[in-house]
Amino acid sequence: MNKYISGLIIFSVLLFSSCEKDNNEPGETGSLKLIISNLNGGVPLELNDKEYTNEMGNKYTVAEFKFYLSNLKLRNKSNGKFYIEPESYHLVRRLPDTHLFELTIENVDIGEFDELEFAVGVDNSKNYSLDNVGDLDPTNNMAWDWNSGYKFLLLEGQFLPKNEEQKGLVFHIGSDANYRKILLPSTSENIIIKESQATTINLEVEVSEIFKDPTTIDFKENNVVMFDAISNKVADNYAKNMFSLSGISK
Repeated sequence: MNKYISGLIIFSVLLFSSCEKDNNEPGETGSLKLIISNLNGGVPLELNDKEYTNEMGNKYTVAEFKFYLSNLKLRNKSNGKFYIEPESYHLVRRLPDTHLFELTIENVDIGEFDELEFAVGVDNSKNYSLDNVGDLDPTNNMAWDWNSGYKFLLLEGQFLPKNEEQKGLVFHIGSDANYRKILLPSTSENIIIKESQATTINLEVEVSEIFKDPTTIDFKENNVVMFDAISNKVADNYAKNMFSLSGISK
């Protein structure tokens, strides 16, 4: 009996020590930094003064550009399971002083990942709840009202028709039908998350693709797009080619 009690005490001490050690050690997570380059024509997107030309020969400027990057996932190469970021809603924007936008995601599961997935927009569970905080705060000028939800992508500027007065250029794309998932396979190298380390992904956003493919947008016909049927085609455009992975570093 004494041997049994002694063994039980030793086992309990070892178990307690093990638990205490586990609680004190950092978890097996790292962090992921996204450096997002807002581009137009392959060069940094400039605001207000820079004149651009789309596929239809329409000349225009951009005063403001922003969109929701949400529901980010990483696919584990070895087991096919996903790391899913909780409460994943990020308002990406072209800042006044730089075309680069950075966001950092903490507590990412360690592993080797071969796919990055995210969405442009706000999913149905949050789209009509305008009492949200953070990047979903309605004061960020990305919400219409309680019934219409959020603007998923906003581009505003000026359309400069030839021999005519300039007109407003307004693309406010939203509604559940325009929520788009983006899947970017990691082609050259995988995304490796190591414990207590940061991995950087460089993501390029090509604004010109909003008006290009598969549907060419003519500003003479559509310089203001909100709830129109053409908004679905605009969403298809930016879902197809607007995003690309340009590099991964550790």
